[in-house]
Amino acid sequence: MSEIRIEAEDMTLVGFRQEANSAASGQSVISLVNGDVAETGFASFNFAGASGLYNVVVGYFDENDGVSQFEVRQKHAIVDAWSANQNLGSASANRQTRTLRTIATQLAISQGDTFYIKAVEDVGEPARIDFMNFVPVTPPAISAIINGTSGNDRLVGNTRNDTLNGFAGNDILEGRGGNNKLNGGTGLDTADYTYTFNGIIANLKDGTVLKPVFGTTTPRIMPLGDSITAGEHNVEPTPGTYRIQLWKNLGADNLSVDFVGSQFNGPPSLGDKNHEGRGGWTIDQITSLVDRGIIKTYQPQMVLLMIGTNDVLRSNSLNTIAGDLSNLIDRISQDSSNTRIFVSSIAPIDPAYKGTTRANLAKDFNALLPDFVKDKVAQGRKVTYVNAGGSLNLNDLVPDGVHPNVAGYNKIGDAWYDTLVKRDTLTGIENIIGSNFADKLVGDAGHNTLRGGLGRDTLTGGGGPDNFFYKEPRESSDLITDFGADDRLTFSSTGFGGLVRGVKLSTTAVDTGVFASGTNPTPLGSSANFLYNINTGVLRFDADGMGSGSATTIATLAGVPSLSATQFYIS
Repeated sequence: MSEIRIEAEDMTLVGFRQEANSAASGQSVISLVNGDVAETGFASFNFAGASGLYNVVVGYFDENDGVSQFEVRQKHAIVDAWSANQNLGSASANRQTRTLRTIATQLAISQGDTFYIKAVEDVGEPARIDFMNFVPVTPPAISAIINGTSGNDRLVGNTRNDTLNGFAGNDILEGRGGNNKLNGGTGLDTADYTYTFNGIIANLKDGTVLKPVFGTTTPRIMPLGDSITAGEHNVEPTPGTYRIQLWKNLGADNLSVDFVGSQFNGPPSLGDKNHEGRGGWTIDQITSLVDRGIIKTYQPQMVLLMIGTNDVLRSNSLNTIAGDLSNLIDRISQDSSNTRIFVSSIAPIDPAYKGTTRANLAKDFNALLPDFVKDKVAQGRKVTYVNAGGSLNLNDLVPDGVHPNVAGYNKIGDAWYDTLVKRDTLTGIENIIGSNFADKLVGDAGHNTLRGGLGRDTLTGGGGPDNFFYKEPRESSDLITDFGADDRLTFSSTGFGGLVRGVKLSTTAVDTGVFASGTNPTPLGSSANFLYNINTGVLRFDADGMGSGSATTIATLAGVPSLSATQFYIS
């Protein structure tokens, strides 16, 4: 289910008036402006979304010229009530005073439920309301062992770490999220990754499927934080810190990333030394760096954020630290709404060096982070919680009680990697279906069927007579690296118009599908044609015989192998 937004101006209003505002979601808010002092307004609507659990967020304005009051009810039961009394530094309704409040998490809502908003004006603050957001919540999945039967089964895991056992039959197994074990058993079994969120790297020979959150691209990643990101601390410094181990893990799986940032350090083994770690800095200081344009300059697709240790060492209050972190995440999101922010817990603090109060404050800060991140997700931020700092104990610190030693940094690097890259283990799997993104699929020495799906895929049969399957012309622009004389291409007659199931392609003009090859192949007749260029290895599909200029490129066959009509199969 998708997020549902109800604009305040679309609600049924009593007392409220509609007011134009360029900082608002729909360029408009409801308010009690231009009326009597201390008016009361009511807004209501019936929830039209699907029944289920939702996080509910209210967007409103909290100016510095009064303390207006708000109350939200669901079917007359109070969901939340609060006062708009933050000091956000402006008496105007603008981007600076635009505020989000999560009024409920995992609230059970039925289709048709009536919601009521009541607001009371306070002199100069006329209770401006922008919208309500309803963010669907999927109940947390649990790890499971899922067994098939002796027939042909489709086994689907959840988002955790599952074991899928196909046993006998020709089974289809879907691991989806998490680190899964897919065991096809006997028969011809297929691992299906159609519903993954990024491109995959699958190798049937090795029995592994890598599922990086960045797919098969080379993402720009900004390691952002304090000296635990930089490593240039006074006691036993480790320039490069966790980035050394993270880089090593990425290289071991042949994954590439581009670390970005204005800072540079690390040993020769760290192939990319860029980062944005600032020794001794607090959350607010990192926010000032964002305000000066660091995100806009380097445009990271992902930020690895570990920050807060120096705020704890300064004995800032937990509420202040959480508020500063919330502001930092909002500022990063404002500068780059598509950047994914991975927020990590911080390393423990040794009370023997820094005192029990600071050590406990670090524990309290780490304890609030999981729910804190959930709230930011409910507000529409692309944030993920990572317990990298929490993987350490006091033995992983150098003799200053704050900074990790080499073993500690390696633990942090492993934790980052385990978040960025999920891995499935395949046993008894002969065939694989890729995602809707760019995939890299490699078969083994046996008979494999590889289907890349949507996206520009790289397909390698890996030996043996392999089958490269295409369901529709959109599954195009692939690279087939090792097409051989014993391999074949299979096309679905339902997806490729003009083809007939079980009828082979002809090399003369017919109405059931034609194969033409040459240095500049042209279609034969006015029906479906496959055109193969013997100079470039490009295979195109021409649905109506109009010529290669209007044809869809299905695949490029590396090395320009010979290709004949007998190597096509129509299903």
